[in-house]
Amino acid sequence: MSSTFLLRPSNSEKEPFRIKLSAASLLHLKVRPGDVCVLKHADKPAAGKGGPGYAIAWEAPGGIKDNVVQTSKFLQELYGFVLGERIVISRVFWEKYAELTVGLGHEYLAPGQTLSFRVGQRPQQQHFVVVGTNAGSDDGQHAVKIGKVTDHTRFRLTTKKRDDDDENKKEADSPVFISDQIGGLQDEVKKVQRLISRLVRAGIRSSSALSPAQGVLIFGAKGVGDDSSKNLNELHDLFLAVKDRRCLAIGEVAHPNDVHPELRTLTTFSEEIEIPIPSSSQRREILAAIWGSSAAGDDDSRSWVIDQLAERTHGYVAADLYRVLRLTLDSAAERTEKIILETPSTRWTDIGGQCTIKQQLINAVERPLKQAAQMAKMSLPPKKGLLMYGPPGCSKTLLVRALARESGLNFLAVKGAELISQYVGESERAVREVFRKARAAAPSILFFDEIDSIAIDPALLRPGRFDDVVYIGPPDLDARTEIFRKELAKSNYTPRQETGSIEEDARYFAERTEGRSGAEVVAVRTTACGFALDRGEDGYGFDDVEKALECVGRSISREMVAGFERWAAVRAGRERIWQ
Repeated sequence: MSSTFLLRPSNSEKEPFRIKLSAASLLHLKVRPGDVCVLKHADKPAAGKGGPGYAIAWEAPGGIKDNVVQTSKFLQELYGFVLGERIVISRVFWEKYAELTVGLGHEYLAPGQTLSFRVGQRPQQQHFVVVGTNAGSDDGQHAVKIGKVTDHTRFRLTTKKRDDDDENKKEADSPVFISDQIGGLQDEVKKVQRLISRLVRAGIRSSSALSPAQGVLIFGAKGVGDDSSKNLNELHDLFLAVKDRRCLAIGEVAHPNDVHPELRTLTTFSEEIEIPIPSSSQRREILAAIWGSSAAGDDDSRSWVIDQLAERTHGYVAADLYRVLRLTLDSAAERTEKIILETPSTRWTDIGGQCTIKQQLINAVERPLKQAAQMAKMSLPPKKGLLMYGPPGCSKTLLVRALARESGLNFLAVKGAELISQYVGESERAVREVFRKARAAAPSILFFDEIDSIAIDPALLRPGRFDDVVYIGPPDLDARTEIFRKELAKSNYTPRQETGSIEEDARYFAERTEGRSGAEVVAVRTTACGFALDRGEDGYGFDDVEKALECVGRSISREMVAGFERWAAVRAGRERIWQ
């Protein structure tokens, strides 16, 4: 495919081998930005510069007429072009590309040898197999087993296949994606492959009920979709134009509901493929694909960086991973800590006490991942939901965040009140969207904080919904002692002279705080530090904590705790509900 264009100057001398064309011109020439093109004079060329020239096709920014090409001054002088003249531009076909490049890497060629070409701004590989060579004759009578590549070597494409390809004819008839730049999307690539394979398969009439799909919507996290209703007629015309042709229209959108309903029919975008939020293993594949091949000896360090980023980027999509990796490589390890967006950092060791509750949470989440085979033999399904309840400030949120951190799962936290809307149906839609995102990020932990603000129906407690209902009460004496010990040890605390031990002071304070929540215990320590700061000191002691015990109020009453414990006893069957 070739066309004639009017030569105009480029507005920049940067990248001098680029020629700038309109999007319509690129489409007409069947080239993409980054492809190599041949340039020839439409009329008689300048003296001494009659040979064809080569350049890189590029899309011109802003508006440009379809019959105009912009070139650098360097390119004009190199090939003898004059502003205002007409030049013919055509795509470099593989034969010409082979003539230009094969000799750089091969001195000889033999039948059966595979040649791989990588072209374009985002290089894609195209593979060819040498099926024969000849020495100066096209009749094959002088065929030789090995041919030497010279400046006079010419190539010709043929549909001839090797004998061992006959068994794979069925697969060869369908296009195959060969790309080392797509990671973590094997299933989605296979879906598109099947659509294209069916589209190019002969023998299916357009009037048939089994007519292949000619439109597919690809949707997923972090996309921006325009209102497609304003271009409705143009898009309908597009589908009419490609009907009965081997053409597949692909649209990208954040969510299918953003697309006008008239474009989601059997004759338009009839197929939909969701791009999920990558799992840890998929993030590793994506990062490896983005980074590309490494130099010899760098594999270990490269793998370590990829593993660290994949483990710590819960909920990130490919675009996020690209930015993270780019910043990481630019600013090395010091910058890495700053570019990882917040993920749960709480560990089990950060939470005092609650050993029984911790083990119950670990069993609910880690068993299906680590003991899947044993559970399958016993027909034991994984737990789908767990409801934690109890007085405020008793580490319910901290426990869930520690569970997500220790298990390495994707973590999605939602406050119940954020899902409430004054508009009819909006709250339900928000809840459905939250669960859709959780499924896309599976395996994941979806944490509803203050779920009672959106759902207080007792039906939620029926079997099959929340498998476990766990009471999280105020910390006991040992738990409060552990919390005080951790809080005092990490700050500039001076114990009593008569004991000289943080352990003994922690036990004493724990005995003074019976019935208080873990958050109140922490508040006692921070209040004591405030007293020291008021005095202009950077350390605090026993008397400051004693004073803080009197200042920090209680948020949990005995009646509240009694009510929770009574309900927990009813759930456990230790009491009858009518007593």
